[in-house]
Amino acid sequence: MSQATRTESVGVVIVVGGWESQPHGEGPQFVGISKVQYPNANTEESPVNVGELQRKLSLWAETDKGHRFYDLYHLLSDKDWLRLAHDYVAQNAGSVTAGCDGITMKIFDQDLENNLQFLAEDIKSETFKPYPARRVYIPKAKGGVRPLGIPSIRDRIVQEALRMILEPIYEADFSRYSFGFRPDRSTMDALNFIRLMTRERGKFFWVVEGDISSYFDTIYHKRLLKLVARRIKDEKILQLLKKFLRSGVMEGKLFKDTEQGTPQGGIVSPLLANIYLHELDMYMEKRYLSLSQSEKNKRRRWKLGNCIYVRYADDGAPRARRWLKEPSECLTVQPMRGGPSEPACRSRFQTTSGCCGQKPWW
Repeated sequence: MSQATRTESVGVVIVVGGWESQPHGEGPQFVGISKVQYPNANTEESPVNVGELQRKLSLWAETDKGHRFYDLYHLLSDKDWLRLAHDYVAQNAGSVTAGCDGITMKIFDQDLENNLQFLAEDIKSETFKPYPARRVYIPKAKGGVRPLGIPSIRDRIVQEALRMILEPIYEADFSRYSFGFRPDRSTMDALNFIRLMTRERGKFFWVVEGDISSYFDTIYHKRLLKLVARRIKDEKILQLLKKFLRSGVMEGKLFKDTEQGTPQGGIVSPLLANIYLHELDMYMEKRYLSLSQSEKNKRRRWKLGNCIYVRYADDGAPRARRWLKEPSECLTVQPMRGGPSEPACRSRFQTTSGCCGQKPWW
């Protein structure tokens, strides 16, 4: 295809990597889903089938997009729910690492039944209070260090139990263009999607790599909780999330408050981060990805171009540049960060380099 033809029909693939580190959580990334109905019956006095309840939560969320869920908090204190959350956390290699209280999973398991019982009682009485996360710094591949918050074992178990409730609900809402830290989705899925869309017949010839700087550290708590409240009506769940967000971090013997951001290393943090950036996904879908063919053709005639959008919860997605035959080099962008009150969907990007020695189409 000639350069003139490509200028008229050029498109762009936008790849947003919202996070920079790999291990943000410790729970499994799979949640079983089937077509069943969610009951309103209280299950405190009978054994809980966790997988079945998750499937029912998912179905209700999928069939009623405006439904706000209530009466979920009691699940956190259920012994079967907590035990499964404990087992998930225990299976992770990070369970050998202690939080700021110095307790590892091995120590916690020495009196497992009593520890889970005390935890359930604290949750039920609403006296549970998370410990500050232990702050450590790990080196980045390209230099510098990345802050990582290590919660205590008890906090990890409660976060995992919380994730087990929230994830089936929000998975019914999340965009198909979001691939990071989601059940049955991987880095390879994102790469394969990019590779498919950049074939010649797709008419997408540019790749724009977006990286949201210090994303985990700058999430605005008030806005995040408002977004969660669109689906969750249970005030006790919202208050527990707020406790985790404001639990602070310990750097050695120094306590630091966390007025914004979610700690990298927390089990529930990737889910909360996806909820926050879901607004960006919806903006992109409405503004660019749901155009009719006639609208796309009109944009091409006006030389505005069209785009496909891919977001992954790590900076691994930009490695797609090694998969693409054309262009051989990618256009990279740096975010122009606004204040915490600026919606994520209004983030602007500043061009820093071109592709294949040519000027960008805009």
